[in-house]
Amino acid sequence: NDGIQTIISQGVIFAEEVFQRGLTELIPVFLMIQIVAFFGSLLFIRIERWMGTRGALVSSLVVWIILIGWAFFMQNFLEFWALAFFGGLVLGVSQSASRTIYAWMIPHDHSAEFFSLYAIVG
Repeated sequence: NDGIQTIISQGVIFAEEVFQRGLTELIPVFLMIQIVAFFGSLLFIRIERWMGTRGALVSSLVVWIILIGWAFFMQNFLEFWALAFFGGLVLGVSQSASRTIYAWMIPHDHSAEFFSLYAIVG
């Protein structure tokens, strides 16, 4: 989850520095990510039912790894849009499935403490 948060927070800086784009050109990209993330979550509900929470999380993390690799070779701003689109598709499931698996791992009678630590550390 922290890695995904890093990608989100550094995406703007990356696009500004590499593609020399201003905030007015980047805001539509991040609005698109939010819309795509909604539909990606609906898609991954079906995938999660089919392959389970762990399988959905692993598959979304594989997509993130591919996207990070793609970012190293990206040549233009249109590719940034495409990368953002695919990142949006797996954004919701990556975050929700990781929290679900975390909840399974912690003692149920100490969930408040563990989720507080999760929030502070993240």
